[in-house]
Amino acid sequence: MVCLSLDPVTTQELLRKGARAAARLNADWYAVHVDTPRESLKKINTKDFRALLDNINLAGDLGAEVAWLEGEDPVKVLLGFAYEKHISRIMIGRAKPTFWNRLFHRSMTDRIVAAAHDFEVNVVN
Repeated sequence: MVCLSLDPVTTQELLRKGARAAARLNADWYAVHVDTPRESLKKINTKDFRALLDNINLAGDLGAEVAWLEGEDPVKVLLGFAYEKHISRIMIGRAKPTFWNRLFHRSMTDRIVAAAHDFEVNVVN
């Protein structure tokens, strides 16, 4: 499972790595985006929305099944989806460091790594 973010460059790299890993393992794979109240489609700018759609199209072109989910807590939504689909590996981009993330160690990446006990988590720079 590849976690899609609003960062187009990191997401493209993740999608390509996910496609290669799935091909090596001869496995189905998912590209998953979580629409949260803070980053809902109604609140993101046109440029970010267009980049997200481009990456969703790229995911489909690379053979991913795309899932567009909604929820308050993206970590809970992603892990719930991963359990439901019997996913073994989660690929996520490294969060851009912010003062608050560094202070509290609470970036989404950190939270997934801490909570995903039953999964192999690959963090991509």
